[in-house]
Amino acid sequence: MRRLLLALCAIAALAVSAATASGGSSASTDWSIMSTSIGGAHLGQPKSYYRPLFGPSYRMEFLENGFSRMTFAKRRVYVYYRKGTAGAIAIVTWHRKYRTPEHVGPCSPVDALATYPTAKKVFSSGASSGNQGAVYRLHQLLFRVEKKRIISVALGPSRRAIFLATTAPACR
Repeated sequence: MRRLLLALCAIAALAVSAATASGGSSASTDWSIMSTSIGGAHLGQPKSYYRPLFGPSYRMEFLENGFSRMTFAKRRVYVYYRKGTAGAIAIVTWHRKYRTPEHVGPCSPVDALATYPTAKKVFSSGASSGNQGAVYRLHQLLFRVEKKRIISVALGPSRRAIFLATTAPACR
């Protein structure tokens, strides 16, 4: 009996050790959108900060005008950087699992924004093309709307973040 107990303890210790050693091998399970974070990730952090939150697999892309982004395809998240800044300047998601505490997020109907009466329209586009779109700001959060649904949510305080929110794919 004692040998069996020691064997079970050794197996449990190995399992804990293996889980600890793999550390950053999987993404966080945080799907929240808060006023200052998406998936538990805050702005202003270096690239190494986002890997444990969104997963170890990402693609680094270098864009125009000194911008770059980390693309986490499985989590449908972009993390943007600008040359000359120390940390991320915007985070954008189009994954339907991300939600605010009031259950608003990508793929929500536009009527869900009524939950936030202080959200203000900060951008409109496409009136002539028939594909009307808009971006609504609620503090640092940006909700991109097209065809009567929210298609992406971004976190970013600047005007650049509005543009970055409009470049994300639509939710799916």
